[in-house]
Amino acid sequence: MQAYGEIQNILNEIDPGKKNRVRDLYMNIIHNEFIMLDGGFNVPRIPAGELPLEIATGIVKDIAGYIPEYLAGSILMKEKTPPSHQHSIQFIKKVKGRALDFVHYFDVDLKFSGDSSTVIERGNTDYYPSFSTDRIYFKSRLVPVTNARIIPEETEFSPVRIRDINRVEADEYFHTFAMFEDVNTKELSRELCGSLPESIFNISTSLYPFIVYEFFTACMSVPQPVPSELARAAEVFEPLFIFLFSRYKPVTDLLSTDMLEEHFSGMLELRGDEIFISDEFTGSAAEYFHRFGLFRDDDLTLRGWWGFHIQ
Repeated sequence: MQAYGEIQNILNEIDPGKKNRVRDLYMNIIHNEFIMLDGGFNVPRIPAGELPLEIATGIVKDIAGYIPEYLAGSILMKEKTPPSHQHSIQFIKKVKGRALDFVHYFDVDLKFSGDSSTVIERGNTDYYPSFSTDRIYFKSRLVPVTNARIIPEETEFSPVRIRDINRVEADEYFHTFAMFEDVNTKELSRELCGSLPESIFNISTSLYPFIVYEFFTACMSVPQPVPSELARAAEVFEPLFIFLFSRYKPVTDLLSTDMLEEHFSGMLELRGDEIFISDEFTGSAAEYFHRFGLFRDDDLTLRGWWGFHIQ
């Protein structure tokens, strides 16, 4: 597909040394993250049914100029994941852990989310409005995976599930899943965060959970996904994920006790059949998460926003 190749070429040509042109990071009233840009771009009218790659090409060129650090080394996802995200552009890249593999999933949501003053051309039943914007709404997740094949036009991976799903129609790979899971993902996210030592989080997990249940597994939010942050996030998340996995399934379904001892000595402790997080690693995880905070002033309160500060 020509448009897919054009987008991938834009990604391939990003200078890995180029810095982002952004300002501050925020969360809106419905807890969606967005980053303010040092500038802006126009989003053309998008068909109500789906964002065609032909239209996405120009948008990717624009946003790659603002967030090259987030997109460098990424592969464009050929199929939307989940399929309901038809008005997003999604990117993915591999992140290696000590013993497990992860992918970084980066979803840019392009549905109209501004105010009426930003509209260039009104929408109708067939098209969303075109608009100018100075922000990018996104979702950034570190996902534990197996069978990951992340190359252009073949973005296939299977998440490491922590729960057994009763009603799923799927083939071997996640990108074609039709999901029919009768669970409350917010409740499961709270359950996951509640299983971890309370001291590691600086932000209320009800307001912003860093560990979330998505893709049938525990994932980690990475609100500032530059390469150094992704590497650091993987270092923290991998032991936490192994611990969380062990709350639902035998840890030996994930990795052997020899691998556990080899890669996570001093971080995780095996006592009988149970895994525990060491005090030393609890401190290291707290050091990572306590770098993030949320704040509000009068203006943000009126808007229903929170601002992030990251040390």
